[in-house]
Amino acid sequence: MVIHRQNAKLAFFLTEGNRLQDWKEAGTLERELRLYEGLREAGYETVIFSWGELEPEVPFRVVPMGRSLAWAKGPLRALGWLLLPFLYWSELKQCTVIKSNQVWGAWIPAWCSLWVRRPFLFRCGYEALRNARYANESLLLRAILRSLSFFAYRMAWRIHVASPEDRDFIAETHGAGLLNRIHLHPNWVDPDLFSPISAKPERALLFVGRLSEEKNLPPLIEACDRVGLPLHIVGDGPLRADLEAISEGKDVTFMGRRPNAEVGELLPRYAIYGLVSHYEGTPKTLLEAMSCGVACMGTRVAGIGCLLEDGVNGRLCGLDADSMSGVLQSMLDDPESLVQMGKAAREMILRDYTFDALLAKEVSALESMTR
Repeated sequence: MVIHRQNAKLAFFLTEGNRLQDWKEAGTLERELRLYEGLREAGYETVIFSWGELEPEVPFRVVPMGRSLAWAKGPLRALGWLLLPFLYWSELKQCTVIKSNQVWGAWIPAWCSLWVRRPFLFRCGYEALRNARYANESLLLRAILRSLSFFAYRMAWRIHVASPEDRDFIAETHGAGLLNRIHLHPNWVDPDLFSPISAKPERALLFVGRLSEEKNLPPLIEACDRVGLPLHIVGDGPLRADLEAISEGKDVTFMGRRPNAEVGELLPRYAIYGLVSHYEGTPKTLLEAMSCGVACMGTRVAGIGCLLEDGVNGRLCGLDADSMSGVLQSMLDDPESLVQMGKAAREMILRDYTFDALLAKEVSALESMTR
């Protein structure tokens, strides 16, 4: 049962450097704000602390911190962080709980919570230090990230992680004493927007995501070419030109960015969805594909392996083109298995990953912090 509260207010900090405008341009603004619309119905108003200056109109109070911190560039950036609780003292004191959006920059709302004496809810959509290690970032960056993350974790009343792998990593890296504060809050899917269709799917593979190094797309392009499977890529990013170059002469279509609602229309038209990253948190696009009943292939890595059970609700492969092409060929050779895996994937989403399930967890968490 949802307990409705009066005058409860959540201060929600976007990931450091991010703006609502970024979400709008990526086509995810409506989706990202839906949780906070649900919380409003449960009695929790949200104030969004954004790093932008001019933001799109949304049905929430927005604090555009970029206006006050326009001077905080380069070496002055950290000074701007330190001054935030004093710049927005009155606004923060009116809030009941302070929440972060990701690990990167979570030390900033944690610092604010320390000064204004409000409970801090640490949302960890993905573990930034773990990903920095996978990406072989510099030792200095990792040391700084570890220190700042340690402070934020220690300040948190509750820590919400998207996957068991992140929970275990945090406990191993920052201390097992944090385990009683860590709770699994995976990403959610709208099963009505992302739903199967009756039409026969196209014999092609779809990828949706950022065109960046960690997505490991070159071997996927090679694997699809080997088995004669058209590859359609939705998204944009720093590697687009390089990926287009290696796709010359291959059946690869770059479709650019698409709004989230349009992705919901595209996904069920495809026979296979592929996500072959080096690492993930709990990838929304994979959950959305599973909700559409699409047979999914993913790499056997953190964030993907916890969602796909090989041969049951999807297929798992290695990070190389040989492994991917072998798995793809076996999927193409057994079209009935694609149907069965898609059905099992849809059933899992309806059971564990709906918006209503996440909203109930979020309300319960806020209630436990404001009693």
